[in-house]
Amino acid sequence: MSLPAQKISEIISKHSDLERDLSSSNLDSKSFAQKSKEYSSLNEIINQAKEYSSFEKNKNKFFSISNNY
Repeated sequence: MSLPAQKISEIISKHSDLERDLSSSNLDSKSFAQKSKEYSSLNEIINQAKEYSSFEKNKNKFFSISNNY
């Protein structure tokens, strides 16, 4: 996995972790505020990150298929 793809994967994973944490009721108000702020900042780029990740997966599948012919 290339560095950008690895970083994108980490961003997507972090966003999912924050989403899960925020949906739990086990956070104190300070932790909730901190995670909410971080989640909000990732929301600005998460769609592009997911699209890039999907593009990379499809590109790799294409090259794999084309190399078999």
